[in-house]
Amino acid sequence: MGENIKTPYFDNALICKNGHIINTTANLHPEKNEQFCSVCGEKVINECDECGTKIKGSYVNEEGKFFPRKYFRPNCCHNCGKAHPWVMSNISAILELLKINGGFSDAQLENIELNLLEMVKETPKMHLISIKLTKNFSNLDINIKQKVKKIINEIFSEKVLENFRF
Repeated sequence: MGENIKTPYFDNALICKNGHIINTTANLHPEKNEQFCSVCGEKVINECDECGTKIKGSYVNEEGKFFPRKYFRPNCCHNCGKAHPWVMSNISAILELLKINGGFSDAQLENIELNLLEMVKETPKMHLISIKLTKNFSNLDINIKQKVKKIINEIFSEKVLENFRF
């Protein structure tokens, strides 16, 4: 009877502010933890900047084992809903590219930012917003369009990308 069965749980994840996944089992395997990202040098976080809730990592079963599966980096905090820093830095990069392209007013850029944040959250509005953003991005310089597409592919889920064509 002396079995020590634990309750399954989600371990904590460590992710740098640019979105590089450092460790999805920060408590179970602390030897993999880093203070700064070995890829980009950015600070590594393990909690939401807004509310302090730990970022969910890999699922650990009753025996204390995790089964490495594809880890999907969360875009938003599961407690307060705020977008994580890697999402905000990617959206900022898109906005900078749009400024370089030219042809957008400050109000249009602000609206595009709000629409991108809404798309990240995968709300029912994503179909409408994808059409709006597609129109916004249709006349971009080809080089800028390619860079924007690359960033979009990094932050949006496949479900969102299915609705987003430009």
